Amino acid sequence: MKEEKAAVRRRMAALRSALSAQERSVQSGKIAENVLSWETYLAAEVVFVYASMGAEVETWGLMERMLADGKKLCLPRMGGKGRMSALTYAEGDELERSAYGAMEPLADAEVVHPQSIGLVLVPALAVTRAGERIGYGGGCYDRYLPLTQACRAALCFSQQIVDRLPVDMYDGSMNVLVAPEGVIRCGRSIQ
Repeated sequence: MKEEKAAVRRRMAALRSALSAQERSVQSGKIAENVLSWETYLAAEVVFVYASMGAEVETWGLMERMLADGKKLCLPRMGGKGRMSALTYAEGDELERSAYGAMEPLADAEVVHPQSIGLVLVPALAVTRAGERIGYGGGCYDRYLPLTQACRAALCFSQQIVDRLPVDMYDGSMNVLVAPEGVIRCGRSIQ
């Protein structure tokens, strides 16, 4: 299964990278609007979101809008052995580049307890409508998600939704996919 997952990661990363910058921008804008009008987002006081990089669904503008909505935001900070923590992020906070290349809060930022998070917005390379997700292979989200009761939502371009993925019991599943076409509820119940 490891080789099959690696092949899916390569294929989906190439597919995502092949989208034009304009197409990624248009789809990211629709995804952001779907998040911002979604009842689960509106009810959440604390949102765990990722700082987008490369060809990912763009989250920087979304984070600005969330802060304007009065949400408490937290971003992942990577630790050793594929572990991560949720650390607070506010407008103007200094960020640094992680070993994975993502921007993350400084180590002295406040740690947010997983049980206080209402919504986790998760990056993905590929997802299914059943909520299966393949990320980058580090297992960071797969280890973190069981610590929180928050709704798990993968942000994805339309092209990232596939019929089947090689997943196992360690792969965290999503409650929801947020794609340009809307909020797609998966098989898992939403908190």
